[in-house]
Amino acid sequence: KGLRIATASPGGAVHTVLLYMLKQGGLDPIRDVTVIAMGGQAEMLAALQARRVDALAISPPGPETAAAQGIAVLLVALSRGDMPDLGNIAYDALVTPSDYAEKNPDVVKKVVRAIGRGANFVRDHPDETQKIMLKFFDKTPPNVMREVVENLKNAFARDARFTEEMWKN
Repeated sequence: KGLRIATASPGGAVHTVLLYMLKQGGLDPIRDVTVIAMGGQAEMLAALQARRVDALAISPPGPETAAAQGIAVLLVALSRGDMPDLGNIAYDALVTPSDYAEKNPDVVKKVVRAIGRGANFVRDHPDETQKIMLKFFDKTPPNVMREVVENLKNAFARDARFTEEMWKN
């Protein structure tokens, strides 16, 4: 109670999961904590280091970066499976209008196959995934990215297939 928690945009996935986690912990997200919307990772890490906030709810590589810099301890990582009730959910989905899918079935199949192969690649080739990710997150130290990839690899379903249970959850 009483913590100031920084997160990304209100209504977004991370913010919504934070509210859920607080409620699961018996806290009222409105009365018991102060949730502060902040721009991005750099701003949140600076606020944490300056003690303007007490905690962060942020996507990788933010938590791993904070821990590696010694300014925080990674308490809960959904990608690591720390909250099993949130582990079997269809988090991200690629959608297209049905008329486009009907007119372009070959394109849709190719995209779906590529996403599935990408998910398998992350799961099966963490070292190569780390190298690729470092090209896009070039300010992230390799040791931090290694932990990010290790945490995330199990978050990708084989062939990127969602089950009926995932949709229900």
